[in-house]
Amino acid sequence: MHIEQAVTRSAMGRGRDDNRDAVFVGDDKGMIALADAGSDVETPPGVANTVLQALVDQQADLRTQREAATRDGSSGARLRIGRTVELAFLCAHDLATEQGQGVASLAAIVVAGQHATVGHVGNVRAYLVRDGRIRRLTGDHSVAVARVRSGRMTRQEAQASELRLELTQALGGAGEVDVDLAEVALADGDRLLLCSDGLHDALGEEAMARALDRPDLDAAADRLMALAHDAHDRSLVLAQVRSDADQAVLGEIASVMAETFLFRDLTDRERALVAPFLEHQFLEPGEVLFEEGDHGDTFFVVVDGTLRIRRGTVHLVDVTTGGHFGELCLARRSVRSATVEAVDEALVFGLRRERFQQIVQRRPSIGARIALAALDQLGHRVRDLTNRLAGA
Repeated sequence: MHIEQAVTRSAMGRGRDDNRDAVFVGDDKGMIALADAGSDVETPPGVANTVLQALVDQQADLRTQREAATRDGSSGARLRIGRTVELAFLCAHDLATEQGQGVASLAAIVVAGQHATVGHVGNVRAYLVRDGRIRRLTGDHSVAVARVRSGRMTRQEAQASELRLELTQALGGAGEVDVDLAEVALADGDRLLLCSDGLHDALGEEAMARALDRPDLDAAADRLMALAHDAHDRSLVLAQVRSDADQAVLGEIASVMAETFLFRDLTDRERALVAPFLEHQFLEPGEVLFEEGDHGDTFFVVVDGTLRIRRGTVHLVDVTTGGHFGELCLARRSVRSATVEAVDEALVFGLRRERFQQIVQRRPSIGARIALAALDQLGHRVRDLTNRLAGA
């Protein structure tokens, strides 16, 4: 998978004498980024270029890691890309703070293997465009969004409030920043869009989706800019992806993940934050996932196909799409009590105990909800066992 084409646009708002946005496309189109220094007159335009330079400085390392992730799609390889992006953001934050240049929002997308890693701080947004529909991959770090989450403001009120422009996190501001790192699987023909608030604030997502529904990338970018011509500084990076991934399979993965009890209460964007920690494994007919007596540390969900669970030669049960097993492994390593093998071609995703602990450390609120879901499931199993014993 790779970025086949990428185009950029950037324009000053009316009455302005400088543009406080900056856009970037990597030499090999493996990374795109956009920085926005906002409309504060005290913030010099150079801060956007300053924070972008920190990403540019990581191009060589990211290229090496992208090549590794293309060969090895494990969570470890994908998380290393995220860690490098995060370090670049933190370096940009420190540099902008030291220079006293003011604050900036920044979003970057790195494409490797079948996935895109999305790093984000502030209110620059990243979108995935697929089949004429637009999906936001980032959540704004603004006071308005924080109030929506706490129930003190509705989404409609937030969209019209000036608090949407007041950032709770930005590069170069006071204190530390917590970089959002998400992941999305990409299919052939997908488009990735980065845009500053001058564009997404002026248009809204429905208008953006209509403008992007053009086969020519340049025409789509020009249409977006034309629709937002009355806005303040507005910039975008629009990229077209070439991939051999099956879009139907990607849709099935997303659907199964959304219905799995561990992740059911998470939003789409929260599931994207969890995605880099998951392993994906394809199995051939007859291939064994693990054997009775093995030490296990992974919770598995069947995305497609059928897996047979047996003890010795005794067939216990078949697990099909959406089925799961091994949730106790998230609490502690255990010895597998049965063998699991594929009946036909199958795809599973797994969450290792180590990765679950990392989610808890990095995203405590998400980790807590996953843990509570696991406890609830365990309670159901204990109650079911109790009822069976009582009826025996």
